[in-house]
Amino acid sequence: MFRQFSEQVVSDLHANTDLTDLLDASAVSALISEQEDGESFVNYFVMFDASASKDGAKNWQVKIESWSDTYDKSIAIADEVTNALEASSNYYDYISGKSEPVRIESKTFIITTQIFNIKK
Repeated sequence: MFRQFSEQVVSDLHANTDLTDLLDASAVSALISEQEDGESFVNYFVMFDASASKDGAKNWQVKIESWSDTYDKSIAIADEVTNALEASSNYYDYISGKSEPVRIESKTFIITTQIFNIKK
């Protein structure tokens, strides 16, 4: 299921040209990005939450990080991530989001992190 959901998420994100236009090198990567991905990119992580809900369902989730050098661009990327997943024929349920600064060497990035449940 990890591979299936990973391929699904990448496909759904790349389908939104408003999102890819905001990214340097149209960079959507699993786990980490490379230097050539630039300063505006998306990283995603597929996760499994083994705790069952009341009805016994277990949740697959995707955590998406929208990186940029400014807050405004980071949240613009995050908004387009939401739009891409909402437009998908797959079902995602937005469960949380936050923004925070991260300093790497002498550069500060803003990361907006969102978590979505993936429904099968």
